[in-house]
Amino acid sequence: MKDLGRPSGRFFSINGNTDALEATIDDQAYRTRLRDLRADETRPPAETLQALLRLGAEWLGLEHGHLTRIDLAAGTHTIVEVSGPHPVLEKGRTCDLSTTYCRHVVARGDALAVGNAPEQGWNRDPAYEAFELSTYFGAKVVVENEFYGTLCFVDREPRVESFGESDAAVLALLVRAVEQTLERRRTGKALQEKEGRLRGLANSLPGVTYQFYARPGEDWGYHFVGQKAESVLGLSAEPEGFHDRFIQCIPPEYREQYVENTRTASKELCPARIEMPFDRPDGTRIWLLCSSMPERREDEILFNGVLLDITDRKEAEQALQAERDRFETLFHNLPTPVVHGWPDDDGRVRPQNVNDTFETVFGIDKDHLRTEDLRAHIVPPDAQDDADSIRRWLQNGEPVDREVQRETSRGIRDFRVQVTLREDESGPVEGYAIYTDITERKRRERTLQDRQEKVEALYATTAQVLRAEDEAAVAQCIVDLVNEVFGYPIVVVRFREDHRLTPVQASPNISDHLPELSSLDVTSESVVATAFRDGDTTVFDDLRAADDAADPGAVRATAIVPVGMHGTISVAALEAGAVEDFDRRLIEILSTYAALVLDRITYEGELVSAKEEAERLNRMKSAFLANMSHEIRTPLTSIIGFAEVIGDEVARLSGRSAPEGSTFNTLHQFSELIEESGHRLLETLDAVLNLSRLEAGEMKLDCIPLNLTEEVREAAGLFEPQAHTEGIDLQVETPDAPLWACVDEGGLRIVLQNLISNALKYTEEGGAVHVRADGDDDAVVLEVEDTGVGMDPGRVPELFEPFRQESEGPGRTYEGTGLGLAVTKQATEQMGGTIAVETAKGEGSCFTVQFPATAPPDRA
Repeated sequence: MKDLGRPSGRFFSINGNTDALEATIDDQAYRTRLRDLRADETRPPAETLQALLRLGAEWLGLEHGHLTRIDLAAGTHTIVEVSGPHPVLEKGRTCDLSTTYCRHVVARGDALAVGNAPEQGWNRDPAYEAFELSTYFGAKVVVENEFYGTLCFVDREPRVESFGESDAAVLALLVRAVEQTLERRRTGKALQEKEGRLRGLANSLPGVTYQFYARPGEDWGYHFVGQKAESVLGLSAEPEGFHDRFIQCIPPEYREQYVENTRTASKELCPARIEMPFDRPDGTRIWLLCSSMPERREDEILFNGVLLDITDRKEAEQALQAERDRFETLFHNLPTPVVHGWPDDDGRVRPQNVNDTFETVFGIDKDHLRTEDLRAHIVPPDAQDDADSIRRWLQNGEPVDREVQRETSRGIRDFRVQVTLREDESGPVEGYAIYTDITERKRRERTLQDRQEKVEALYATTAQVLRAEDEAAVAQCIVDLVNEVFGYPIVVVRFREDHRLTPVQASPNISDHLPELSSLDVTSESVVATAFRDGDTTVFDDLRAADDAADPGAVRATAIVPVGMHGTISVAALEAGAVEDFDRRLIEILSTYAALVLDRITYEGELVSAKEEAERLNRMKSAFLANMSHEIRTPLTSIIGFAEVIGDEVARLSGRSAPEGSTFNTLHQFSELIEESGHRLLETLDAVLNLSRLEAGEMKLDCIPLNLTEEVREAAGLFEPQAHTEGIDLQVETPDAPLWACVDEGGLRIVLQNLISNALKYTEEGGAVHVRADGDDDAVVLEVEDTGVGMDPGRVPELFEPFRQESEGPGRTYEGTGLGLAVTKQATEQMGGTIAVETAKGEGSCFTVQFPATAPPDRA
């Protein structure tokens, strides 16, 4: 804890263990409420944040709590969540960070406590003036190691008791809870994005994939429906209204069963599975297997599942039953193993006969099966539980359709076993078991699963690569993915440095398989350098056959994938031909993303260099202008002074009687021209310097409450002699009451003098210039209107650019640098005002300047 100077307040360090912080707080009820809020992951993050803000305000005995998002680069402070309504602290309000108490929290990193702002000297601070909050208690919020903003609790009234260590502990616990909630919300968004990326993959799976939601009150619907809905179901895959369309196609006698199945799965959070007929819109009836797994998400339950067309299977079962006699005839001619037998009381099939294919596949003849246990011969030890499950189905008289593993004469293979029972007319129940070899299909499915896992890992790694801040991080992501997910023992990432490809990351145990890695000349004939120059992936099924001088060590197969113009990824295996094409294509995708990130890193480095160069040039400009101010202003002042002296001396010597055209008159004219030109050059110098200082932020404009009524009258009075001499009617229109605005006195005079001077310059003899001031509670408005030459409205956008006038070049009608209005615009905007112009050729111009109104200064 440390004390501030003036204005005063207290800083608290709120870092510490959560349990240790809780130990300093006596109020168990509030602690329990806070723990409940943190533990409740079903509540939406936005509601949790509001509840935390309300709890914190109540706990600390303050009027209001709010969460801010602070952009340090832009210097903005935005209220993103509030505990409830407040006159000035509404959700979404954005203001300058410099006008808030939070700027001190950001600067110090500790929590700030202000219990009575007016008494502690904050009444003139922008934070108090902007919000009039007497009490402030706030701390910074960090989400995933990144600065997020601040958590603040405030009150318009002073706090009776001073903030202490227990209050700081409460604030610390609240900050931890808010940070946890924000991290949960960010994680939720990331998961939703991942779901979106996986939708495309889902559409490649068999059947109609879907994501079904069940909300309270039986609010059911679909978030996602696979594109195969059109071909399988004859329905549009549009999620909106899909549930109603789907329900209508279920036959009425099955519809309630489907609804009850869904209701039970939602209530008990259990998998949903049902087989049912489905009438397509074209009149075709199919059979569907609806299978899904539940997942609870905040205020809804999601079922991720698939609709499979099992019409063929259903028809096969029916055909099997209808043609049982013909099946017996074909029994021995079937190309798949078939067992014919009777189930005993334990549900085991007691074989009576097998076809020739069964004997060939399993290596067991029918004579042995009649006296021996079939299960002991063909069921592997680790598949006994599955065999028991089949036995129980048979005991219940139900058909079996399973995928199993069985021992064969060629080892363990995958089969689809289909067992159908029937009642023979002569008496006992008999059964037929058909074993269809699906080993190759299962191998393809495992390959597909392996590829799916690799694709998902690629997506995850790509996200890491896109967030990488340097080349080393990019290389590490690549090596980790290829080593851990793809399973290749050797991975080398090389990046180009000048004219060499230098290894920057490699597999941990690469020295066990390869000699020491070295950098390669990009012009060399090595396989790596050649692939880099060609820009195409190069694959060697056996590196020993390659024409490469480098020692391959134990490496046999390799693939070299270029990473744009940045380098290469080398992937190698110890067996010939072991680098798969699918893996190579995924690595090529990864290299594309890596090249984009490396381009971004290079571009960012160039931007930093460009920024440093711009800053250097800006410093040179400032030095030049400073020198110009001294080196030009000093002799120019002397020139003007001597011109005035010469003019006075010539006037004295010539007297009133000097004839027209005499030498004295000529000298007097020359001295006046010198003096006039000197003043014009000095005004140009001042305008250039003022514009430069304003643009660079070096001209300090201290805005204070000023009476613009007096300032306008005073400024116009300075130009009355000029207007009188030039025959122009200069009129001032101001209210009797003061007009208070928060402006800088010097800046305001620059604005008024430039606008009035400009109006007089472009108004001819007999014309008029009106200077007006008016205002209300929100703004004070100044107008300078003339009846001069005006200009083309299409040239207005150029009017406030430096050195621009409507008439330009050596033959222009009016003298001047074209800097006055540019300086005026800069000064106006830096004082928080705006400037606009209305003009027409030959009708004059009207410039309108608007400043925010303010209260009069406190004279006490």
